[in-house]
Amino acid sequence: MKSDKILQLILPLSPYLKPGEESIPRTKRIRPADSLDLRYMLNILKKNEVAQVTIQGKPWSVVSVYSPYSPDIHVMVMESSTDRYLPSPEYCFDSEGEPLMRLWDTILEFIGKRKINKTIHAGFNWSPRSWGKEEEKGGFQSIPTKWHTMIWGWPDFPEQSEKTKYAQWVSADTLTLSQRRIFGYNNYALLIGKALRDRCFNYFDSKKRFKEIFGTQDWNVDNRGLFLDFDVSIRKLFTSKGFFLEVLKPLGFILDQFMRELTHTFTTLNCVYIDRILKNVEKGVLNSESIKQLRSLPEVRTVNEIKKIFAVHKLPQSLLSLLLFAVNNRCKTHGTPERWWRKGFAYAMVFSSPCNQEKGRLRIMPGVYIGPGGVVEAKGIDLKRPEDRTVPLDEIQNKSRILWDLGADIKNRF
Repeated sequence: MKSDKILQLILPLSPYLKPGEESIPRTKRIRPADSLDLRYMLNILKKNEVAQVTIQGKPWSVVSVYSPYSPDIHVMVMESSTDRYLPSPEYCFDSEGEPLMRLWDTILEFIGKRKINKTIHAGFNWSPRSWGKEEEKGGFQSIPTKWHTMIWGWPDFPEQSEKTKYAQWVSADTLTLSQRRIFGYNNYALLIGKALRDRCFNYFDSKKRFKEIFGTQDWNVDNRGLFLDFDVSIRKLFTSKGFFLEVLKPLGFILDQFMRELTHTFTTLNCVYIDRILKNVEKGVLNSESIKQLRSLPEVRTVNEIKKIFAVHKLPQSLLSLLLFAVNNRCKTHGTPERWWRKGFAYAMVFSSPCNQEKGRLRIMPGVYIGPGGVVEAKGIDLKRPEDRTVPLDEIQNKSRILWDLGADIKNRF
């Protein structure tokens, strides 16, 4: 049953000071358009780099997040070649997976040992084909050309009758339509969750290694999508032999295929063509014509066409009318953007565990509409990150020193 209260976090910007720096550097928050120029974007992120490791000859950077999810440290892990398009895990080489999971674990161990934190989290947002004036304002994948995993910890949160410096409970009635929708007040997440559950079950049910890692847990659905509970910490999960190759990477393929099929079913948007344009970022800055093509609007297919394609892909017919409303609004620019489809669809995937318990949860939240959404919202939390405020200087200095320790720990292990 839905709660009428939603936990809200309000977290100011958190600049990072490198060793020797005394004044707060000017930092730019990355926008999707910036990611179309890899060299420019990575130069910006370099200012916040805590550590860099080499995995199978490729640089992977650990970057302090300027606009964080947590009052404690929050970093992202991203492959940082200036000539490599890598929007999601399935684009990684198989040989990168296991060392990358060790890097995730090293960071989670560091965060989990901090007394302030009660839970640890690792997750990412996906919406690499969501290009357009409204799509690029925010929500889901902020760097569409580079898969970037967010890793952070959270403290205990206040009871509903209380509040802390950064956390409070608000009535769902005070939120916008876009916000309420991602917290379960919607008519699509349960149906999409069931369709994804079927695909995951059909793929993983015959995979012995999956059952060895997760046990006999069932995939579940609710009004925020798909989730899987398991009796092991996410640290042990990530470092289980074969996790990346046999779990995470196949999940990426399954989700990409599902979102691709939905997109092709409803519209003439050619995902293969969009992907081909985006891969050209490996050669340099995209030209204006390519960017125009990314942002162009597809046409909506006829209802008869949609029904036929639904049948071919074995998609639930009950989704047709629910999604067609949003798709039609976006492609024909009817009504207000909060009722528009997010081109190409989206999802957020997040793994969570208590710091000192052998249990965890995987949550996959689908994204249908333009507006807010991501791994924090997948956890049922409303995130506010005002861009006109920064944390106090003493907090910046303290967090930076902690991040230096994390960087040293990573350097010692890799």
